[in-house]
Formats: sequence, C-alpha cells, structure tokens
Amino acid sequence: MVRIPRRFRRPIPATLGLSILLLGAIYGGMEVWPRIQTYRRLNELDRMRRDQSLSSRARAEAAQRMAEFGEEAAAYMPALTHDTDPRVREKAYAYLSSTEPITDEAVELCLGGLRDDVEPRARAMAACGLGPTAFLSRADPSGRRQRILNSLKTAGHDGSAMVRSAVLQAMINAQAIEFDPGPWLKDPDWAVRLAAAEAVFWLDPKHRDRVVPTLRAMVVEAHPERPTEVLRPMSLLYRIDPSICRELVPTFVGWLGHDDPEVRVRVAIWLANLGPLAQGAVPALGAMLATGPPAQRTGAAMAVICVEPSRCAQAAEALVAVLADPIIEPRQRAEAIRPLALLFHNHEVPAGLRETTRTQVRSILDQPGLHPLLGDRIRILLAPPSPSRRGPTARLISTH
Repeated sequence: MVRIPRRFRRPIPATLGLSILLLGAIYGGMEVWPRIQTYRRLNELDRMRRDQSLSSRARAEAAQRMAEFGEEAAAYMPALTHDTDPRVREKAYAYLSSTEPITDEAVELCLGGLRDDVEPRARAMAACGLGPTAFLSRADPSGRRQRILNSLKTAGHDGSAMVRSAVLQAMINAQAIEFDPGPWLKDPDWAVRLAAAEAVFWLDPKHRDRVVPTLRAMVVEAHPERPTEVLRPMSLLYRIDPSICRELVPTFVGWLGHDDPEVRVRVAIWLANLGPLAQGAVPALGAMLATGPPAQRTGAAMAVICVEPSRCAQAAEALVAVLADPIIEPRQRAEAIRPLALLFHNHEVPAGLRETTRTQVRSILDQPGLHPLLGDRIRILLAPPSPSRRGPTARLISTH
C-alpha cells in the first residue's frame, strides 16, 4: 500500500471535487446550456410582452416569437390569455389550440376566450382553434368534444360576423355532421352566408343543392370590382353543379359593358373559365374583339377560344392584329401570346385555322424594329411542343 504524505491528504478531496465540477460543466453543459439560453430568451420576450411602453405590434411580435419556441413556451402561454392587448391574446389562443396533445387547461382557456373575450378577433381565433380540437377529441370519454361543439353553437349567434364566420369554419374542421348550418344561409353578412354554404357543402353533401339559391344570389348581387365576391361563391357553385353556372352568364354579359376596362378583362377571363357553359356570351365577346385596349381584345379572344373553339376565326384575327401592331407597346402585344398558345394546342380549333394563324404569326418575326424579347417569345410560341409541355397544356385547356 502506498502511503500518502500528510501534506497531500487534505487537498486531494478538494481536487477531486473540482475535477468533478469541471467535467460536469464541460460535458453536462452541452445539454444544459441551450436550455438555459432558451429560458433567458423566453424571459426577455415575456418582459417585452408585458412592457406597456412598447407598441401593440411589438408586443404581439414578442408573443409570436415566444410561441415559436414550441413546448418550451407552454408555461408562459396561460398568462398571455389575460393580456390587455387583444393581439397578444390571439397569439395565445392560436398556440394553446395547436399543442399536441392539448391539455384540459388549454381547452378551458380557449373556451373562456370564445365566451368572454371582448375583442371579436380574439374570439374568432379561439373558435378557429377549437374546431380541430373537437375533431381530435372524438374518442375522448370525458365529453370534451360535446362541450366544445355546444360552445361553438352558442358563439354562432355572436354579434360579430367575424366570429360567426369563424364558428362555421370551426364546425367544418370539427366534422360536426350533426350541425345544421342552414339558418346562417340567411345571415345579413356576406362572409357568414358563404361560410354557411361551405359548411353545408362539406357537412351535408346529400343536400348541397339547398345552397344553390344563396350562392347564385351572391354572384348576381356582387360587385365585379371586387373579384372575391364573385369567384368564391362561383367556384363553390361550380363544384356543386357546373351546369348551374350557365345561369350566371347573363350577369357576366352585363358586366362586359362596365366602365372600367380592367373589370371587362376580368369578366372575359371568368367566361373563359366557364368554357362551353358561356355560349350565350359569344356575341358580346365578339363585339369586343375589334375595339378597346389590347388587354380587352386579347381577353375577349381567349374567352371565345375557350367557349367556342370550333368557331374562333374572328378571335384569331384579333390576336394576330394585336401581336403585329407596331404602335402597341411590346409588353401589351405580348398579351396575345397566351391566347394564341391555347389556340395552337386546342385540337377543337379547326386545323386549317391553326395553320393559317401560325403562318401569320411567323411573318411577324420579319417585322422591322421588332423588340428582341418579343421576338424570342414568338419563337417559343411557334416551337413544337415538347412532351413535357403537352400534358399541362392539355389540362389547362380542359379546365376552361
């Protein structure tokens, strides 16, 4: 046995202790240090969130950045639901409803926000989050799903249209097939009526036809200056029964006489998307081919090609005229290229017309002073389609 000198007997335990601490700091710190950093960062963001001297936007950004830490921020979020700033509360409800698995405490906080929050946007955010939660709680034995659905039904009569619309979307996400959205089809607010129609579409597919009068009226009464008012109900109507969209054509024809040329072009594109269903609009579209701005003529020509491809000679002439006119700016002349591509690759267009038009377009390349970029686009247009391009072109045409 080795004898340790007396003078070394006390320092040895201290040395071992220091060694252990040093090794722990080196190797244990690899895991502990990032968590310490996260804790410090969350505390700093929470301090910013509570700082009333900062702007509402800055405090909401701090809350959002806290939420981005994921489960590390879970302990901070309940306090955010009581923040004085509604934007911060919105972030809290969005976070709480997205946790997996969502806790009973988080559900109760969101239900309380839906019921008691004074800000409509915050109540709407709570409703949006509760829909998926109800869906995931279908097998929950505690009755959580039913509590959520009952609260959503009550909130469906909220004084804010934003909240009512959010509730209907939440019912869709919850797959609440026992819920009847019918009463909301008569809501005074446009967005709520549309949300109710979407809810019927998804939750009661056997009786989708009952939303047709509502959707038809929404399109007819819409303002063409606001495309969303037309496109959203029209797209839903088309999914229910495309043939019903034929009844919208007289309204669209009336809009072709709108004072704003951008609106006229937009309406022509809508008619192009209806394809053969818009046969009744061909005379009005034909009258637009020779007059008006280049965008109007090319838009009308594209609509005619999509609606009546077998009789689109006048549309082809209008497109070639726009593309060949040296007075028109090159950018506007180039607007004729896409409709011409549709014409060239649509086999319902007579082959003779396609070949004649192709020859006329090819002659434009010899035009003196042709803009080089426009010339390049024309050459691409005239190039034979590669196998990789044929599929998308065919699909594009078929959707019209």
